[in-house]
Parts: sequence; structure tokens; C-alpha cells
Amino acid sequence: MNETLPIFITCLATLIVNIPFGFFRAGYKKLSFMWFLFIHLPVPLVIYIRYLNGIDLSWTLAPFLFGSYFTGQWIGKRLRNYRDMKSRRIKGSRINS
Repeated sequence: MNETLPIFITCLATLIVNIPFGFFRAGYKKLSFMWFLFIHLPVPLVIYIRYLNGIDLSWTLAPFLFGSYFTGQWIGKRLRNYRDMKSRRIKGSRINS
């Protein structure tokens, strides 16, 4: 139990840190400089989070950290797409009224 809590906290923090980066990344053209920047900027933060929790990257832990990383990016992208879709609907309803 003592080993699982820091791993869980690290994975959760990794997911949360990546949500805003995924949100901003969704506003740029795929494979552009800014798109790559928003994917790679959180890497030092994730490494620091691992360091704070005293966790070394291992082959058994890597899938969980990578999964948390990309899930956070994906959630951020979905939030951006939802916001853009919602704002288009609101603008469209104002035009028609």
C-alpha cells in the first residue's frame, strides 16, 4: 500500500498537468512548432513530479505514466473542442435570431 499511493499521486498529477497543455495544443495546426511545444513543455514538470515522489521510471511504471500523460492531453483537447463547438452554437443562434 505504501508504494501504490505515490504512484497513484504521480499518475494523477501527470494527468492534471497535461490537461491545459492539451487544451492549448488543440488550438494549433497538427505538427506545427507550437503543437510540438505544448506536447513537450510538460515533460520536465512530469519528471519533477516523479522526483518529488521518489519514483524512478521503470518498464512496469512507464505505461501508467505515459497513459496518464496522453490521457491528460486528450482530455484537454476534448475540452477545447467542446468549448469551440459550444461557442459556435451560441454565435449561430445569435445570427439567426
